[in-house]
Amino acid sequence: MGTLFQKNYKMITKIFALISSNKGRRETFWALLAKLISAFSGIIILFYVPKFWGIDTYGNLALILAYISIVEIFFGNSINPAIKKEVTRHGFESEGRLAFTTGLGTKVVWFALALIILRCLLFLIPIKILNDNFFFFVLLMFLMNFWGLVVNCFEAAHKLFYEFVIYLLEYGTTILLLFYFVLINYKTLHSLLIIFIAGYALALLYGAIILKNKLHLNLKDFFAKTDYDLLKIILNRTFYLSLSSASFVLLTRIDTILLSHFGSATDVGMYNIAAELSKNATIVSIPIILGSVPLFIQPNQIKLFISTATKLIFVNTLIFFGFLIFSKTFVLMVYGNRFTEVIMLLYILGTYPLFLSLQNLSSEILILNEKASSLFLNAVIAILINITLSLCLVHDFSVYGIAFATIIAYAVWFCLNLRVLLKIL
Repeated sequence: MGTLFQKNYKMITKIFALISSNKGRRETFWALLAKLISAFSGIIILFYVPKFWGIDTYGNLALILAYISIVEIFFGNSINPAIKKEVTRHGFESEGRLAFTTGLGTKVVWFALALIILRCLLFLIPIKILNDNFFFFVLLMFLMNFWGLVVNCFEAAHKLFYEFVIYLLEYGTTILLLFYFVLINYKTLHSLLIIFIAGYALALLYGAIILKNKLHLNLKDFFAKTDYDLLKIILNRTFYLSLSSASFVLLTRIDTILLSHFGSATDVGMYNIAAELSKNATIVSIPIILGSVPLFIQPNQIKLFISTATKLIFVNTLIFFGFLIFSKTFVLMVYGNRFTEVIMLLYILGTYPLFLSLQNLSSEILILNEKASSLFLNAVIAILINITLSLCLVHDFSVYGIAFATIIAYAVWFCLNLRVLLKIL
């Protein structure tokens, strides 16, 4: 028994030594754990919510999250990647610290002004689901927005262990509250929003405390003299990133919005189950991207790009065949015969992880190389293709036509990004 224990102990020690021996490998390891938590929890949510809250309630939740994704673009969400270059290059040292405080202050003012405008717009153009849940909608959007800033800083500084803990707190809280609310039979749309709010709030609190300690921040830092040159750079990047983000979100959320107009809440729910399952399949790809992207701050990285892209293609090809082979068995076993529509959607969206991963990799590199304007122009072309194809196909093929349009648009966007990348790498 003692010998067996010693062998296992030595093996575990070697594994951790191997992980710790290489910065990129270590950060990829923590990123992988974070995305595994995200994917595993996402699958539980995808199973639990439609089953116990009902497919219509899940469809309404998906619609609110889609609106959040679109609206938060105008609430300073693009400030998060706008400060990424300084934090990537300088970490938590003085210039990275200054970029964070400048970005945070700008985001707070931006969010407050945008909230006033949003309230006025909803009076002029009422959207029932947002007006009925306005407080929860704004609070969840606020938490998600600033959660994104914290996570973005840890990713840029290559401190992905903290990202792992943030994901653990967020999804751990969410899953526990899901189970608890089912036990007390509190199963409404408001209860789901409360669950997501609690998860993001706890994770944001932890991340904010760690960032405060890492950056050695105190209250007077936020009232110190503003570096207007840096602020100008951040706002200039934010402008182009907001435009490209708007196009990106429209590309990923226009399907849900269109379905809410041309279909029922059930259609939205079915489609989002398949879409979220396929997105969760990127758990292997995203750590590869996060582990390599900060290295692209250095010039002449074409070999690194080819190597990273090759890994992504290989991994996601296996994932695609996995969807073809196991989708039917998985859906029937987990959801039952009422969800057979999800099976065909998964066949179509099986290539989604591939194009999403390649697009994410190319976009992150373009942002680091100050090519947000090119990213925006490429996104506009892709979104026009997506909207045009969706409108043409939704009447005859319903959710299947929209799924096909989304895949085509992502493929086009990556190809356009690749054309720019080959010129700068």
